[in-house]
Amino acid sequence: MEALAESAWLLPFAAALAAAVLGAWILIRPWAEPFHRLIAVVLILTAVVEGTDAALLFLSGDTLVLRRMGLAAE
Repeated sequence: MEALAESAWLLPFAAALAAAVLGAWILIRPWAEPFHRLIAVVLILTAVVEGTDAALLFLSGDTLVLRRMGLAAE
């Protein structure tokens, strides 16, 4: 059970990485329409929120700054 607590940041970080990669891939495509670009921006903002949530799990010193970043992105 202790190993689970040590790797609790891994799931939100993986979600952030997946959202960022998918958003970047959508933006890079030359045939992306404006709707697709809007979805890509939403995915990238989701990546920022998930990334701040993951960082909050193991960076306790910067809690206030990271929460503000996450709330601003939401």
